Amino acid sequence: MTTAHTDLPSSPYFRLEQLGDHAWLAIATPGSGALGNAGIVDLGGATLIFDTMMTLSAARDLRAAAEALTRRAPRYVVNSHFHLDHTTGNEVFDTATIISSTQTAPLIAERSGETLREMQANGAEIIASERAGLATITDPALRLEAEQQVSDFAAMIAEVKGMRLRLPDITFEPRMAIQGAERQARLMTWGGGHTPSDVVMCLPDERVLFAGDLIFSRMHPSIFAGDAPEWLRILGEMGKLDIDIVAPGHGAVATRAAIAEQREYLETVMALAREAAEAGKTADEVAATPIPERYRDWGFASGFARTMSVLLAYHQRAGEGA
Repeated sequence: MTTAHTDLPSSPYFRLEQLGDHAWLAIATPGSGALGNAGIVDLGGATLIFDTMMTLSAARDLRAAAEALTRRAPRYVVNSHFHLDHTTGNEVFDTATIISSTQTAPLIAERSGETLREMQANGAEIIASERAGLATITDPALRLEAEQQVSDFAAMIAEVKGMRLRLPDITFEPRMAIQGAERQARLMTWGGGHTPSDVVMCLPDERVLFAGDLIFSRMHPSIFAGDAPEWLRILGEMGKLDIDIVAPGHGAVATRAAIAEQREYLETVMALAREAAEAGKTADEVAATPIPERYRDWGFASGFARTMSVLLAYHQRAGEGA
């Protein structure tokens, strides 16, 4: 971690982008082990962290960056949802109060705990299998992306033996305000879309929204643990917020237009999956669906096939229940 007088702190795990006078987004470096983005907010007299990245090394640099920027140790940490790339670093913030939605806390304990134990027990075998799978990828762009993802999880496996999950200290539903000496952060949840419970954070003075993984900025979103119709509903609620800047869980800083763009993407893939289900296509056939042209330059391209498979199963279940 290095800090110049006129520069933002730097790290091999992320690059910092200033969102306003008192807010920053740490954008994860692909392949470094950070994987998920994280936020730093100076509330005046108190520093807040939004999500804590995947490895302890990345989280330590995140804490050091926050202390360099605000001149104090973080007092609050907010977890947007239960996935490890947003929560594993919690233990680095040992003096902070951890906050999540009421539903997210047990998901961290149970689902994240199960995943962590599996990685601790079988990490070497998991990474060996993933590396062997790289040989089957012929597309250069997809191969690079897959190599970066394997590197992310290899970095996690390298640290996993000593990891422990730190669970939230405080939970809330559906809203909570965190008041600093000079400004306020507002936490909100409308239920779950990306996961069974997702939290966003609005900074009204900065007109910034930390969206967690409800927004993948020009990246194919992950929906394997989520609910696409509910995600669409939540995006509608997010669109009512008085903000200008969106800090996503993955990808670059965006404007509020990212909310409508995410909604359009989900509507598009849901329609494609519904058509496939009505045509009686198999999971393998759906996984081979070409990415729509307007999304072909988006990151996490391999996620498109997985999303199509998940949504095919959703529409098949819906059809069986009709």
